[in-house]
Amino acid sequence: MQKMMKKNLFFVSILFISNIFINAIDAKTIYTGDKLNALEVIEKLDVNDLKKGRHDFYLKTAASLNTLEYIYIPVIVFKGNEGKTFTLSSLIHGDELNGIEVIHSLMEDIDINHLNGNIIFLPLLNPDGLEKKSRYFSNQEGIGQGYDLNRLLPGKKTGNIAFIYLNSIWENVIKDNTDYAIDIHTQTTGMTFPLFIYADFRNNTAREMSQLIGADQLKIDKGILGSLETTYIEQNIPAITLEVGSPNVFQKDLINRAVAGIKNILISKNILSGSIKQPNVDTYIGNKFHNIRATKSGFVEFNLSLNDDIKKGDLIGVSYDVFGKEQERYASPNDGKILSLATSPFKESGEIIIKILLFSESADCKYGC
Repeated sequence: MQKMMKKNLFFVSILFISNIFINAIDAKTIYTGDKLNALEVIEKLDVNDLKKGRHDFYLKTAASLNTLEYIYIPVIVFKGNEGKTFTLSSLIHGDELNGIEVIHSLMEDIDINHLNGNIIFLPLLNPDGLEKKSRYFSNQEGIGQGYDLNRLLPGKKTGNIAFIYLNSIWENVIKDNTDYAIDIHTQTTGMTFPLFIYADFRNNTAREMSQLIGADQLKIDKGILGSLETTYIEQNIPAITLEVGSPNVFQKDLINRAVAGIKNILISKNILSGSIKQPNVDTYIGNKFHNIRATKSGFVEFNLSLNDDIKKGDLIGVSYDVFGKEQERYASPNDGKILSLATSPFKESGEIIIKILLFSESADCKYGC
């Protein structure tokens, strides 16, 4: 009898251990067992093993500070019925605040019960930059070096802290979960944008997505190596970059327009139900920038505004010195549209004061130059 009991206990133990092993294989989202601000902490996300509903996590990245503290970012998942997964991210540059409000506003508009698929929200990709009111991610190398995270994707498993940080996010949240994506930005500190899109027209789906937003302007663009959008495209994940106005502010009109445009894309991919609302905007499409830089340090008064059409030779602005004497008159070198302006009248020599979007007929510029 004792031998029989021992034998049964052995088989029960084996079965229990086997079930743990099987469940570990099935449960691909890796939980650390810790909580941060009362939320579960994860090291890896798999939307497939989540239950339907909203899930708020902190991702523990592999990047640790010299104080031995790990860097965490918020991850929000809306898990709906079976379908594709859309990833929306913002604040990879710490001074670009409109994007986080786009995400928050969009979440308020979505009923998860009627969601055919999933949405991953990454509202704060650069907490260090946000805390420092900076575009950059800093480390303690030397006197502290700033890294543009949107030039270092997909990161690396080894190297400096910025590469390790990005690799954790890319490998453990984004890459294996995402079918479509939008990375939300604004212009950087000192400049301003309208509602504007970068899109790689070599990817037909990205092209279609870009034309559902209702942006003021759109640049056909091959992308920048190391940017999140380009890294998506390289992995055959259709994606666009959406620029929503100015840094360090909330611009409600542009935010609302961005939300409406993103909902159009989600509807087009059958993730949201409803009808696409065609934007009442005549989007200007270009494929080339021309940056006009200050030739002398001084104070610039502009003659034009964002989204103004411009002709070759049109006066853009006039520069004055501290005595009020005219220094320089800036004229447009070509036809196009005013895409970006300096927000501070004082510009040092060499700084961009205006960015013009234009369309070039050159074959070299077919997909952007």
